[in-house]
Amino acid sequence: MEILWPHPKKKWGVKGPAICEAHWGLYSGRKTKTTVILNDYIRLVSCGKPDLQIYLIKMTYSTKYKISYLAPEINGISSTFVYNEILSMEERGFEVTPISVHLPGAIEEGKKLEGINKKVTYLYQKSLISIIADNIRIILIKPKGYFSTLLMAVSDSLKVGITTRVGRGLLYRFLIASIASRILLKNQCQHLHSHFAHISTDIAMYASKISGISFSFTSHANDLFERGWLLKEKIDRANISITISAYNRNFLVRNFGMGEKIKVVRCGVETNGFTSKRNQPNTPPLIGSLGRLVEKKGMDVLISAMGKLESMGYHFKLEIAGDGPLMIQLKDLSIEENINSKINFK
Repeated sequence: MEILWPHPKKKWGVKGPAICEAHWGLYSGRKTKTTVILNDYIRLVSCGKPDLQIYLIKMTYSTKYKISYLAPEINGISSTFVYNEILSMEERGFEVTPISVHLPGAIEEGKKLEGINKKVTYLYQKSLISIIADNIRIILIKPKGYFSTLLMAVSDSLKVGITTRVGRGLLYRFLIASIASRILLKNQCQHLHSHFAHISTDIAMYASKISGISFSFTSHANDLFERGWLLKEKIDRANISITISAYNRNFLVRNFGMGEKIKVVRCGVETNGFTSKRNQPNTPPLIGSLGRLVEKKGMDVLISAMGKLESMGYHFKLEIAGDGPLMIQLKDLSIEENINSKINFK
């Protein structure tokens, strides 16, 4: 970074990354981070001098806002909503560092995903020696953050039962969070977002505490209703908590309050990849559903609803794509609703 002083030959370094989100703004004090830029320049107000001298700073490095995404599996074939979100953020000018808890059993390939696949780090693939080494390094870099987070993790573990699987897991994920913290600091990330409120967010909140970098998270279903430990603490510690439906938000607010911090952002679909098709005349509409045939997906509710439409005289075809332990039960239900001839299980 080059400072354009009244005497151009004089140089002065300014600490901190730049954010490309805002307009002209202020930089107060030598140790404060630069917060705003415009057209590769910012206005500097030095509060260290009585006359508040104003300088122009010429930016000589990348001004992208740097964030990180952490999820259970990047890029797993069932994690389309995660990598589509990452791609969307990159299209909007954000520089994204992907971090995955696990190495997916099957990795989604494709030209648009090459960049993510090259950059992603798989935390649970790290060896024990690597985990210990990263913890030692982060102690040297962030001793206060490390030990205060250790106390937090121990307290959390005691709340859920330190001898339980979840309690032991929290302590392990604290150790893993040191790896994530080093990645965040190395890549100068300014925010961390996690998908799923269980294991991913355990790591995210500890990495945030260690590194001093803010975090947020998105909750879905299983991570709320079956594996929803420490949800109150996670919402409280996060900058913002996102969930994918109004039903989920109502559940969280009803149980934990803090409604002002809980927002709904639905899992979107990239519609540009599809071409709409008009129905042929006198052809019943085709309805499709894709998902695992397990209770939480609600396929039984869908079939019962289609049975009601049939009784009201509506014509349709239904295709259900997926497999799972409820396949036979769902087929039997379609017979009970007298719509088995209109449903194709694929």
